[in-house]
Amino acid sequence: MAQIQQDHPSQIPLMLNEAYNRFVRGEIAPAEMLYRRVLAMQPRNFDALHMLAVVGYSTNNIEPALALFEKARAIKPRDFGLMVNYGAALKKNKQYQEALECYDIALAQKPDLFEAVHNKASCLFELEDVDGALALYQRCLDLKPNDSEILRGIGNCYRVKDRWQEAIEWYERGTVANPKDAANYVSIAQVCRDRGWLATSLAMCDKALQLDPRSEAALTIGSLVSLKRGEFETGWKHYEGRFRYADDQVSKRPLPPVYWAGEDLKDKTILIWSEQGVGDEILYASMLPDLVSRGPRVIFECDPRMVPVYARSFPQISVKSWKTRHQTATPASELNYQSSVVSLGRFFRTNFAQFPKHGGYLKCDPQKRDVLKQRYGTGPLIGISWRSSAKGAMGVVKTSTLADWEPVLRTPGVRFVSLQYGDCRAEIAEAKAKFGVEIIEDPEIDSMKDMDSFFDQVGAMDLVISTSNTTVHVAGAMGVPLWLLLAERTTPLWYWFTNRTDSPWYPSIRIIGEPPGADASRHWIHALVGQAAADLPGWLAKRSRA
Repeated sequence: MAQIQQDHPSQIPLMLNEAYNRFVRGEIAPAEMLYRRVLAMQPRNFDALHMLAVVGYSTNNIEPALALFEKARAIKPRDFGLMVNYGAALKKNKQYQEALECYDIALAQKPDLFEAVHNKASCLFELEDVDGALALYQRCLDLKPNDSEILRGIGNCYRVKDRWQEAIEWYERGTVANPKDAANYVSIAQVCRDRGWLATSLAMCDKALQLDPRSEAALTIGSLVSLKRGEFETGWKHYEGRFRYADDQVSKRPLPPVYWAGEDLKDKTILIWSEQGVGDEILYASMLPDLVSRGPRVIFECDPRMVPVYARSFPQISVKSWKTRHQTATPASELNYQSSVVSLGRFFRTNFAQFPKHGGYLKCDPQKRDVLKQRYGTGPLIGISWRSSAKGAMGVVKTSTLADWEPVLRTPGVRFVSLQYGDCRAEIAEAKAKFGVEIIEDPEIDSMKDMDSFFDQVGAMDLVISTSNTTVHVAGAMGVPLWLLLAERTTPLWYWFTNRTDSPWYPSIRIIGEPPGADASRHWIHALVGQAAADLPGWLAKRSRA
């Protein structure tokens, strides 16, 4: 088609047609220019507003795209095509509830519109309405019986419901429906990793990479398996792909400054930022002293709740709260390099010998700790934490109920202190009624809001017993004695490694894992609590002799 040289309202249909054809061919910049030229003549042209929003969405300019979608919606509020695309942009921006409203408008007009049904199922899955998502995926299957993406969506629902056998069956159906779809092999690899079948997980990642050598999902899952096996060189190399893997929890900060790749840091300034939850942030912060030894000025941007703890523990580091998790508070002009705190592992944790034998690298306030210790009374103080805020399958293998802890709670001669975050008053009251045990719950400590006081509280404990959650990292980072109750067969967390009773990250930890031949029909916590209860009298006797 000849290039349109002169703008005139009579040319608008031709310009819109050419813009769309260019967009379909991947010529994004010329398409965007043509849509803007149309809007310069007709600011309320629905097609130009709609497609310019689609252009913005497809190039990850989400906020401007959403504004354009709203302008188009003001003109045609019930256009089903607009609603599907607007919903997709909202979904990409993690505004799942708003996206659902768009899909409902589209489906009110076209109940079997596949794109709306499928995307609505995906939103429900993200909102943890797994049963609702599953029902919609089944509707999708009626519309497209052999679509491997739908089959994978159904498998994902069963995976987060911890029905892994059914999940694998659906993923395998996907491989039959489309043998060239690498994503189904990645999904099988993920289940295998979560079940502890590490060799099989790697084999599935390799199969996915044969089909799609650029699969960041396969590289990332494979890297986590390698790290869990202690194969650090391979693991760290490919774990950088997590930034490109579709994982809502990980986002790479933009340039500048450049990313540190091992260059000489003497007299340079480097920004380190946290990328994951506060527990992982604490674990990876153990590498900050290694970085300081290279001679730079270090700025660490972290979760706002952790600023006082890091500032007290690392006086040689400038500690700041990040503006948002993915947005720096430090001007690039003040920096030479930047790095995620996780990525420091490529340089400072390349073998087990590099893990320092420390007595605690984070510090609580000793005076506040002692005040709490006196408040809680005499006798050995044992802090307990029994659940995680993690969602889906991850939460299943990190969470128990307080009632499951009966064997431990019946231990005489100790005072139990709840270190559990969130509202657990009902569970504690029930435990008191059923087992006759007093569990101290300090209303002045809210670890969800005040991590500094929580460090003081954990520091006051003589022993901490916990499932895998933030409490473990707080205790381990301070060197507080800790028994970690770990569902080793099914936990996907790489940093506890495999078949260990200790932790190279935290020397004060003892890992109590499931014994060989454990009854798979019982909840994983029962054998571990039983072991902890059996070992507590010996711990008390040893402590009394000390």
